[in-house]
Amino acid sequence: MSHDASSFGDWDNDKEPGRNDSGSLELFWLILLVVSCGIFLISENVIAGAIIPAVLSMLPSVRAARWIRKNDPHLHRAKACSRFMLATGCWSALCTGFVTLAVLLAVMIVLGEPPTESQGMNTILVIACAATATCLVGCWATWTAWTGCVRVWAHPKLMKMADYDFANLRDLVPPPATCNRAIYVTAMSLTVPTMAIGTGWMIYAATAAPPNQVDVVAMVGGLLLLLGCPLVSVVVLIVFSNRLFADSPADCWSSVSTGRENN
Repeated sequence: MSHDASSFGDWDNDKEPGRNDSGSLELFWLILLVVSCGIFLISENVIAGAIIPAVLSMLPSVRAARWIRKNDPHLHRAKACSRFMLATGCWSALCTGFVTLAVLLAVMIVLGEPPTESQGMNTILVIACAATATCLVGCWATWTAWTGCVRVWAHPKLMKMADYDFANLRDLVPPPATCNRAIYVTAMSLTVPTMAIGTGWMIYAATAAPPNQVDVVAMVGGLLLLLGCPLVSVVVLIVFSNRLFADSPADCWSSVSTGRENN
């Protein structure tokens, strides 16, 4: 199988804005934020204003997922790493969308038009749906890596780091301070569901009338779940980090990383 990135067609060779100039990338996102504000002011819909930045922030990870799936000759590694890249894309979209929504809501307040109750609920619903999608894809990716005995390394700029040549991944060491985003995705996939369950449990117990001993126990249990799940997630990540996460792309795509090289 050819490792030349040109085998994907022009779509995979598209250079994201600012590939060679970090200043251009910052300018691009600043202009995009202004455009989002313009869309919001015209449509009077905060979701419409936030959707474009969220989608664009997801594209590099989606490209990388497709690039890995088509180039990696090892099935288990290709599946696990491409799914973690998709989860990373969802995580990027969630973070970008959240920041954009916060900016747009701040603009509404500055303009003297604070968000209505329906706008606030719609915003919360969209964030919740995005977080749920990130967790589901993250759990899917984690399960794939675990059952396939694959140690993964994911980052939206993986293709750029490898100079768009898959063969370079075998010897690639990322720049300093470049984190493995698979760790973030896994942490969120472990933490958010249990926190959501704990919060829902507490709300149910607090609104149940009349309060009784069972409700108090339920509320305490929900509070313990809410406060304890981040600590449990950290412990789980520490215990299983060597099994799930590679130290670098070279570690992930080395000939001894997956244990399934003959498949």
